Amino acid sequence: MRAALLALALLVAAGPALAAPKPHPPAGPLRSTIFKMPAPLRANAPAWVGTQGKLAFLGNQSQGGAVDIYLWDPKLRQMGRATDGAGVRHSLTAALDGRLAYVERGDGLAPPPAGCQPGPDRIVVYNFANGSKKPVFEGGSVAPDTLCWSQDGQRLAFLTVDVDGAPALALMRSGEPLAVTRLPVNYALEGLVGWMDAREVMAKAIAPNGAHVLLRVGSSGLNALPPGPGPKLSPDGRYLLTRLADGYDVGVALRGTASGGRTLHRTAGAYAWGPGNKPYVAVGGDVVALDLNGNVVKLYPGAAANGLDDMVISPDSKFAALLTAHVLTVLAL
Repeated sequence: MRAALLALALLVAAGPALAAPKPHPPAGPLRSTIFKMPAPLRANAPAWVGTQGKLAFLGNQSQGGAVDIYLWDPKLRQMGRATDGAGVRHSLTAALDGRLAYVERGDGLAPPPAGCQPGPDRIVVYNFANGSKKPVFEGGSVAPDTLCWSQDGQRLAFLTVDVDGAPALALMRSGEPLAVTRLPVNYALEGLVGWMDAREVMAKAIAPNGAHVLLRVGSSGLNALPPGPGPKLSPDGRYLLTRLADGYDVGVALRGTASGGRTLHRTAGAYAWGPGNKPYVAVGGDVVALDLNGNVVKLYPGAAANGLDDMVISPDSKFAALLTAHVLTVLAL
């Protein structure tokens, strides 16, 4: 009852309800084809390498061990390392064209970029197609799990530390100097959700009055929205999936980024967006594809272990990466 009341309060605060799409007819279960990794590794941060059918992830042999970038082709049962060494690596993210970006520990010799305090981090862009690895930021700091590509693959955003020691939004476009954004209002940035379009990002922040908000930051200024736990932006930046209520591990809400929202599924655990703004959720051990009205479009029984931590859908809708307690599997969709 408490969860339902909290969820209702959240959705009412978000504004008027979204227009309900036409429902799909109920879908029957599909055969679940699961691919398992050919070698035991602790996996984190899975990211699809474009539409090549390859999955990148952060992996190590044991907790606290050196973290490398691994590439896995589930259908061919091939897996290999794309990095080698004891560098600290985090914040793996993929552009739609398959380029990867990640953060690793630099050599400590580079001067800090303009507007940044000195820091140990280096951002590397890895183009698997030609094997190139290019450092694009070095000498400053990158807050973990904030690195993200824009939809057009031309820009990177992340949180850094500015010259005053405060979290700041850093925007980077190929061939242009780094832009460190000082917000005109005293919001404290806590994290990034992603790009809403080529000019605007969504951040998690604390307002000057102490309230938690989702903050749209772009060329048109700032726009504070009601908070939502575990926000995930749709591929086109128009919708959000969030947890129904803070502190709960089940229940998913659908919200518009410029309007209100509603309950999408009351008992779902992990959730993710697929191409074309298609939500996927885990319900118990099943993976379920929904429409925007919460109707079941496809059902994959027994595809996920209970307690699924994360799910990432490939850009061609052919696979879902499923992560449970650092164990990575792939579901053919």
